[in-house]
Amino acid sequence: MVAERIGQRYAKAIMDLAIQKGIDKQVLDDMELFRSVCMENREFVLMLRSPLIQGDKKKQILQSLFQDKMNPLVMEAFALITHKNRSSVLATIGEEYIQLYRRLHNITEVQVITAGPVSEATRSSLLTKIQELLARQAGKSNTTISLVEKIDPTLIGGFILKAGDLQYDQSFSESLRRLSQQFNSNPYIKN
Repeated sequence: MVAERIGQRYAKAIMDLAIQKGIDKQVLDDMELFRSVCMENREFVLMLRSPLIQGDKKKQILQSLFQDKMNPLVMEAFALITHKNRSSVLATIGEEYIQLYRRLHNITEVQVITAGPVSEATRSSLLTKIQELLARQAGKSNTTISLVEKIDPTLIGGFILKAGDLQYDQSFSESLRRLSQQFNSNPYIKN
């Protein structure tokens, strides 16, 4: 909880500076890159959180990884945060910046999980349906949708949509689970 509040404060400060300089979209791209590195590399996050590794060493690692890939504003912010011994919240800051940007620009991230790749025609139809669903459920008719596609072969077929706290599961595996549950709870069959 404390890390989230600290992350929100730093993310807000970085957002304010980025908006002043007109580079908030570029900083968003940098924060998404940083988030993906954190998600894919657990050792990197553990290094940032480790009290045994000195701040100067952490700054060197951050610079060697991201110097040519990120905006100088982000690199300076990360260096300052690391200097203040707050490197353990860098991943939280990246996540909070992404959330702030989405709220500011009215962007809703929608996750689509399917058993296989989605065709372009299906994707456009899906975006239209999602827009209608969000307009009905949350009253967000002017929302921009950021579609994130994931493949999960265990679904067998169908799809799962996730948008914030809304979830719409139309996968075959879920249908089979519900059917199995109905058979197991049938009061007319004695064991």
